[in-house]
Amino acid sequence: MRLIEGGHGNQGDRPVARFAFDNVYRLHERFPLLTEQKFLIAALLDMLRYRQVTPLFVDMTPPGAGDRGDFDPSPYLVTYDNVIQLSANEGDRSQPRFRVLKSVGNDFVMDSRAIDWRRT
Repeated sequence: MRLIEGGHGNQGDRPVARFAFDNVYRLHERFPLLTEQKFLIAALLDMLRYRQVTPLFVDMTPPGAGDRGDFDPSPYLVTYDNVIQLSANEGDRSQPRFRVLKSVGNDFVMDSRAIDWRRT
């Protein structure tokens, strides 16, 4: 954010409006000194909300997590304001799918929907 905004505390001509962090899956493997991943993500979210920056955090889930009963999405639902799950082509499914698990202030259907990549 400092690189884009132009240094320490200087908003410059380009204030940051959006922030994407891809991928938060097992951060401690990439950053060995990081011991509390949940705390880091919560602190980043608080900082971004305070600065009115729209965040996008991407995480990987186990294959088949959309269909299995052993995947618990509650850590995502508690931490983030909006949670969307994308699933790749798996098993007998020929199309990738998505479903909305949480969306603050919006009505939504939690059923999994196919993504038609042929449409533009």
